[in-house]
Amino acid sequence: MTPRLFTTGGVIIDNVVSHDGALVRGQIGGNAVYSAAGARLWLDPVGICARIPENYPRPMLAALAAGGLAPLALSVDPVAVDLEEWFFYRTDGERRDHLHATAAIADACGMVGDRVSPAAAAAFERMLSDHPPQGRDFAGYRRAHPVEPAHVPEAVWAAGAIHLAPNRPDAMLALARAARARGLIVTCDPGSHAAAMDAAYLDQLLPLVDAFLPSRRELAMLAPDRPPEAALLALAGRVRGAVGVKLAGEGSLIALRGSDRCEAIGALTVPVVDPTGAGDAYCGGFLSGLLLGEPPLIAARRATVSAAFAVETRGPLPLLAVTRAQAEARLSTFSAPHPIRNRP
Repeated sequence: MTPRLFTTGGVIIDNVVSHDGALVRGQIGGNAVYSAAGARLWLDPVGICARIPENYPRPMLAALAAGGLAPLALSVDPVAVDLEEWFFYRTDGERRDHLHATAAIADACGMVGDRVSPAAAAAFERMLSDHPPQGRDFAGYRRAHPVEPAHVPEAVWAAGAIHLAPNRPDAMLALARAARARGLIVTCDPGSHAAAMDAAYLDQLLPLVDAFLPSRRELAMLAPDRPPEAALLALAGRVRGAVGVKLAGEGSLIALRGSDRCEAIGALTVPVVDPTGAGDAYCGGFLSGLLLGEPPLIAARRATVSAAFAVETRGPLPLLAVTRAQAEARLSTFSAPHPIRNRP
């Protein structure tokens, strides 16, 4: 099957501790999953191209397929991942991540049920930070097994667009080159790899992508001495289409190539249950808008709706259950963007 668009990146297992102690264990996760779910609000079919370890739970993959993602072009590597990802959220929406534990360690430390005390969560977070368990985690697995052009089947390459979710930088550049050579629309989220993306690397990557979509933290890594608006405009002078910075509950800022100002896209006011994957869902919605022929500022509104639906639930499966009619209804009420003059 050839999808209309597909995402590349990670398919992992998440464990999430909310700021109020709500706990979710063993949840389907990964930037490729959430970005695909955010895209599927607007069009079908949407596929995923990723690599997974041999012990990744097959029922989770079946749930993604049942949720409507297709094709799932997954390369299975003959290695096992022992340590699952853990996220600890703060009251301001920021999170501590890149912490890992086996299910058995979490059980032994009392991380069970659907809620834990702040003291128990803080103690477990501190233990994982100070004494990381030994074993193979998803972060290490993905560094050693990045998604590269050879992992994308030819039928999937026939899609109209690709989102490059965070992946090893050399692999992201190779995918961008391969996609551009085939005429695909390309969006890219640098993720934490932004710290390793120097000017020479960006000079190669940015001309290949139609939208470059870092978070506020990642933009600061890319341009540490500039305010967000100035950093966006500097990057926009090198990108093929547009650069946008995701600002969580504050919305996003978009700078178009050749523009001398940024545009503010407001956030939607919705109840926040779990912000995991919201930035990835934003990217998927953005790419959908571009593929549907919308200019970046309109695609960013669609992206914002995808992110809003993502934070209202836990995990990607409820996001996949949102109907297109629901998404379009929310989009129809969304206000237009507003110009912001660059502040040097």
